[in-house]
Amino acid sequence: MPSLPFSLQWAHPLVRDWFVQKFGTPTEPQEQGWPHILAGHTTLISAPTGSGKTLAAFLACIDRLVRKALAGQNRGALRFSAESTRERHSEES
Repeated sequence: MPSLPFSLQWAHPLVRDWFVQKFGTPTEPQEQGWPHILAGHTTLISAPTGSGKTLAAFLACIDRLVRKALAGQNRGALRFSAESTRERHSEES
């Protein structure tokens, strides 16, 4: 198993280990996006397709859900919104 990236130290071990097993190391957009996402800021990550932008946001949500489930707090809903700026641009044109 690859070594654990410093940029994933915020993640629960279950989430972090899954990520490392599946993807190895985070991409630069993920590493730069996570601090802002985790702070609850609206975050725009501009990077090429396939660079892990959507997974950056989803991983933070997955981590939150895992932590709540393990603490027995799995009630309620977690809202997440992701959209392509390309799709938004075509809708606005």
